Amino acid sequence: MKKTPKINPQVRWAAVKFIPRIGLSKPLPVGDWSGRRARSAARQVKLEKLLAKISPPPSDVEISNFSCPRPDGTMLPLRLYRRRGSRSLALIIYVHGGGMIMGTVDAYDSVCAKYA
Repeated sequence: MKKTPKINPQVRWAAVKFIPRIGLSKPLPVGDWSGRRARSAARQVKLEKLLAKISPPPSDVEISNFSCPRPDGTMLPLRLYRRRGSRSLALIIYVHGGGMIMGTVDAYDSVCAKYA
């Protein structure tokens, strides 16, 4: 007897809501990394716009951008979220586990701002 896996209701909701909007397409040939990067970048832009629309960051959060150098000399974009008027020095470091190929600082504005 084949078991149907249980899917978290929030994951199911997100999948039904987002997957049709960001679009799925036929797999690219193995080794087509430039095609994969281009497709991922296009999907990321769509996803960021969608997330900003349905869940904007709270208006009482100040957002500051800065960067730090990586070992290879490129710059790592960083963002600080702080409630207006807050004197708290508490800090949460949010690291996206995108496998170093997808995701941007902008994509997680709403999530991170809610922690502020």
